[in-house]
Amino acid sequence: MGVRRVLVVVVVSGAAVALSAGPSWACTCVQYSPERHAKLADVIVAGRIDALTEGPQIDVAHLTVTDVYKGPRTGGWTVETAADGPACGYEFVEGRRYTVFGSVDDGTLKGTLHTSLCTATTAGDIDPHVFGLDPAVRLRKPPPPAPAPGEEDAATQWPWAAVAGGAVAGGLAALIAVRRTRRPKTLT
Repeated sequence: MGVRRVLVVVVVSGAAVALSAGPSWACTCVQYSPERHAKLADVIVAGRIDALTEGPQIDVAHLTVTDVYKGPRTGGWTVETAADGPACGYEFVEGRRYTVFGSVDDGTLKGTLHTSLCTATTAGDIDPHVFGLDPAVRLRKPPPPAPAPGEEDAATQWPWAAVAGGAVAGGLAALIAVRRTRRPKTLT
């Protein structure tokens, strides 16, 4: 009778585990060498994400290009990626600089660039030699990096301090002027 109970417990436990398991939603990528990533990409460009629209399935970003490693010398691309990591979507942040390894659908190297976690797309710049690439063709000087969230750029802080200081000084001057004009005249 003891063996029979153990067998029932094992079968019921196994069935409970099998029935409660849901599908696995994880991004799985084939691991390639940096040179292979570069060869597979239709376009490799670096620049800053100037606009980002997050959708339910696809995120669309506008990349202002400053450097071209591979592909046409265009000033910008519309970049599409899956909306979340489990679908291998790359998470872009507006205002940050990226090097995007992408593909195009139509083979004309025009239109929309597609990228994912499975490419060598990375935040910031790359060392082209690691990927077997020539140095980038610089289209324009990269814009200054965007301040980190919650951090103000020093160049945007001092004008406000000057305006506030000027307003305080002006207010004090007006107050002194008003007080001087309102002093009662003394009779002597």
